[in-house]
Amino acid sequence: MIRKKQICAVLIFGVMVLNINGFKMNMTQYYKMPPLNDLDDYDRCLQEFNDESLYCFVRADIIAQPNVEAWQVIRNVSQCVKHHFNHSHLYFGICLEWCQSQIDALPNDDVRDLYKGILKNNKVVNTYLNLFKSEENNRQLYNELMNKCVNLRLKKFNLTAESVIEYCDSYKSNNNERALSSDRWNITFYVVVCVLILLITCSSFYDLYLKHKSTEQFPTDVDHYKKSPAGIVQKLGVGFSLARNWYRLRQEPNGKIGRDLRSMDCIKFFAMFLVVFAHTNWIAFESALNDPQDEEEVLHTAAGSVLENKGFDISFGHLLTILYGFIVLLSGVYFPNPGGPMYRHLVERETLACRKNWWINILYLNNHINIDERCVLQGWYLASDTHSFILSLIILILAHRFSNLRKWIYAATVAIFTVIPGVVQRWSV
Repeated sequence: MIRKKQICAVLIFGVMVLNINGFKMNMTQYYKMPPLNDLDDYDRCLQEFNDESLYCFVRADIIAQPNVEAWQVIRNVSQCVKHHFNHSHLYFGICLEWCQSQIDALPNDDVRDLYKGILKNNKVVNTYLNLFKSEENNRQLYNELMNKCVNLRLKKFNLTAESVIEYCDSYKSNNNERALSSDRWNITFYVVVCVLILLITCSSFYDLYLKHKSTEQFPTDVDHYKKSPAGIVQKLGVGFSLARNWYRLRQEPNGKIGRDLRSMDCIKFFAMFLVVFAHTNWIAFESALNDPQDEEEVLHTAAGSVLENKGFDISFGHLLTILYGFIVLLSGVYFPNPGGPMYRHLVERETLACRKNWWINILYLNNHINIDERCVLQGWYLASDTHSFILSLIILILAHRFSNLRKWIYAATVAIFTVIPGVVQRWSV
């Protein structure tokens, strides 16, 4: 009986996988849509003209036009929100000089017809605009011109759009003092790094000094680093020793429980691998893609579905908050733009968010407060894991206190946390 159930389960899973993998994009229809990312040559724009040359990163929302074929395709493709990009929202990288020359070549009446308005009602875009407040002057000066340039490019698709500038780069802005970022946040980070290096160096040499000074005989030199030093002063002194912490990191679990649970390290490894793999690959979906249909088709596969759901939400430990704080501090450091139209969109956005919302991450509230202004994207996992750990302790305490209701408490917990993901999934569709 059990084998029959297992075989049925495998067959059902196989049918589901085949069904998922069976999706194929209609490319004839797909190419009737405008590209998600239409970016001018960033380096050439900033180098070809004088020091005042400007390159603007622009966000645009297509205006609904039911009778236009391109809009019908956009609506049909974009409605599958779990597997497809929103093709009604486009990214443009526009070189001001090239755009201006194209606009100047048009009759005045055509130029006036190109302007369709500034994008104001997109919540996600407004989050970016709020973070890039320093770009407000560029928006006032060039928003109208950029909207005309966007609609000039969309003209061949018989589409129009509202748009807004997220930020603009110039040759000067990429080489000024702001890009070098000698501000208090950066200085704080560099001071912390120098202090850590000093502590590690001094602690390591002090540990080495204790090793040569010790009259105690050890079978090997390694045993010195494995044994806890005597006295609070020596314990504090070797706290940052590289050698001692290396052996402590590699030491085997002590006690029967630790040895019995060593098999869980394998599950922990694969769970963490999936989490890291998902987040490092997700950058591809945030970057400028020449062929976004490939990523959309991947999300229809079994492996893509696992990637989309970020693997298994399992964890058996916590990073120290102080280490997490260091990562948040690092994420808030300004680095010069290495060159690229989307660098600020991807990197500086997080830098600004971390400077604004660092305290939310440190308190593990980033899944509930200012969720559109995420600092350290992968921090959602730590916050979720921390809350799960706290909640599990409460459930265990209740089960221990009311032992006669233990089965009901566990059953209710399983039922609730089985229903919640389904409800959330339903609401998000």
